[in-house]
Amino acid sequence: MKTQKLNPSQVRAALLAGEHDVSIARAQGVSRQRISQLRHQWGIPSHRAPIDVKVVRPLVMKGLGDCEIGRRLGVTDNRVRHLRHIHGWPTAIRIREQQVRAASQHHVTQREIAERVGLSEATVGDIRRRLGLSDVQKVGQRSS
Repeated sequence: MKTQKLNPSQVRAALLAGEHDVSIARAQGVSRQRISQLRHQWGIPSHRAPIDVKVVRPLVMKGLGDCEIGRRLGVTDNRVRHLRHIHGWPTAIRIREQQVRAASQHHVTQREIAERVGLSEATVGDIRRRLGLSDVQKVGQRSS
């Protein structure tokens, strides 16, 4: 990266215009942390809107991934991942595994499990194999 001299007036104008710290840092040839320090020094609040945990938690527990939650709420997947980490919420794959395990206990077909939990049959099969669950009867097959 070509080293440039930091232009404080450009940085301040960009911060006040609501630009992201990362894009300002790239344009100025400095670290994001340096831009964050200047933001703090000048008393310019972060433009990140707070995320309501009461809105995020149901989406997490529904089994949505961090990217999908972030897209729905207009935030980055990293912010969702951070909330998941600090609150100890399970990852989307863990929730899906729990859903597949619970549905598998009812001795239904893989297709029925897939429909119940909103996944493809192939994904259900992959999860079942990973969890060491026995194969379920395919639709149209009869046990002897």
